[in-house]
Amino acid sequence: MSWAAVDNIRCVDIWAGNLDANGNIRGAELLAKQPAVAIARAAGGQVTVDQTYSKALAQLAGPHIEPYLVVNTTKPLQAAFTVWDSQVLVPRPKAIWMDCERSDGQTRDHITGYLKDVFAEAPRRWPWAKVGCYTAAWWWNVHVTHGWEAAIPLWDAMYPFFEQSPVDGSWHQAYSFEVVDRLLPIGNSFTPRIPAGWLGIAQPVIWQFSEKGSGGYDLNYVSRAWYQSLYGGGQPPVTAKPRVEVRHPGGVEVIVTEV
Repeated sequence: MSWAAVDNIRCVDIWAGNLDANGNIRGAELLAKQPAVAIARAAGGQVTVDQTYSKALAQLAGPHIEPYLVVNTTKPLQAAFTVWDSQVLVPRPKAIWMDCERSDGQTRDHITGYLKDVFAEAPRRWPWAKVGCYTAAWWWNVHVTHGWEAAIPLWDAMYPFFEQSPVDGSWHQAYSFEVVDRLLPIGNSFTPRIPAGWLGIAQPVIWQFSEKGSGGYDLNYVSRAWYQSLYGGGQPPVTAKPRVEVRHPGGVEVIVTEV
C-alpha cells in the first residue's frame, strides 16, 4: 500500500498543550491553513469535554471530538471505565481512541490480558462508536503478545520524516504536511512501522507522522475511506499546496511558494 494524497486527508490532533489559559488554540491562524479535519483529544488526563474546550474546537473548520483515553494497566478495569464513561457519553463521539503506550511496570502477560479486556468491553459499553487503538510498534511489539488485535482500527505513531532547518542546519521532525506531501505517494519502506498484530493483515486508519508540527501540533494522515465511513459524504477535498509556511526554532519563518 502507498499513502497517496488522494487516499488520505490531512489531520491535526489537538491536546491541552495547544490551548492557552482562555481556551484559545495557539497559532490557530496558521493551523487553519493546514488541516482538513481536526481530531481532538478530549479526555484521558489531557483535557476534558467542557465549554472551554468547545470554544477551542469552534475555531477549527470541521473538527470532530474523538476522546483519547489513556490506558493505565495498574487501574482496576471497572474503575477505569467509570472514569471513561464520564468523558465519552456527551456528546456521543463517532470514534474513541484507547492510548496504549504505558507499561506501568507490568508483565507482558498482564498488559496483554488487560488490553484484551479493554477492547472487549469498550464496544459493549459504547456500541455507537468505533473503538480504536493508538500505539506504536516500538511499544506494542515489546509489551503485548499479538495475534488477537487485527480487527481493531489502528492509529499508528511513527515519525520517519526529518527536515533540515535552513536557519541553523539542525534536523527535526516534519514541521508541515508539505514536507511529506512532496514524497507522496510512498511505498512500504516509508509507511508507518506497523505493530506485529496488524502487520500483513490491516493498514492503519490514521498515521501520526510528526509530533513536532508548526505550533506544536501532532500531524496525521487519515484514511479517506475511514473518514467517510464515520462522517459521511462531506469529506474534505484533496488539499492544494500552492504555499508552504514552516516555522523553525527561534521564530524564523520560511515561506516557499510552489510553482
